[in-house]
Amino acid sequence: MNYKTDVLDPGFVKQDEKGTGIQSPNMNMVSFGVAADPSGRIWVNTFLRQMTREEEGARVSVGGATRVVRESKIEKMDIHTLEIFSPDGILLGSIPLNHLAHGVRIFGDSLFIWERNNAIIYQYRIVTQP
Repeated sequence: MNYKTDVLDPGFVKQDEKGTGIQSPNMNMVSFGVAADPSGRIWVNTFLRQMTREEEGARVSVGGATRVVRESKIEKMDIHTLEIFSPDGILLGSIPLNHLAHGVRIFGDSLFIWERNNAIIYQYRIVTQP
């Protein structure tokens, strides 16, 4: 990877007379999904680099309702790549993505990648060369 996976902020659990506050640790993102195809190959949505604060944007969720606090501003889409591994864990190749990828699923010979910011689902066909 082009970056470290150290803990950036350990988070906390704080209790006082008003209640309990919890903040989970903050770490660099490594992946937004893993899936396996019918041939046993493993497809991993890997981060090529970490997103900046401006690229991430900000959302707040309370009681099931989500509000965008700061829109994301992405100028260069070099964030995600799909890495394909053999069933034995050998890297077979990678495919750079020119869009955000917040998750990956495989059903039969179809690969689905979704982007939550714009509510888009991309569908790709997995083709095996003889």
